[in-house]
Amino acid sequence: MTQPVRHVDAAVLRGTGGAYTVEAVGLSELGLTDVLVQIAGTGTCHTDLAFGAMAGDAFARAVLGHEGPALWPRSARHPGR
Repeated sequence: MTQPVRHVDAAVLRGTGGAYTVEAVGLSELGLTDVLVQIAGTGTCHTDLAFGAMAGDAFARAVLGHEGPALWPRSARHPGR
């Protein structure tokens, strides 16, 4: 596993029905098909909450939320973009 090149704060859910905690999460270097976006704001919806309630112990931790405005500062193919 590669070492994180950057850390961000994220609301992390650990296991079914657990409480969200704000934790530092490491990001790896971008792969060829990855895009780094700068999130201006985010939220969770019923889909995220339902997944968190029904996923069981299929994951050790999860960062949910998929809705929000974002900027596209760079990608591996377009580093200056």
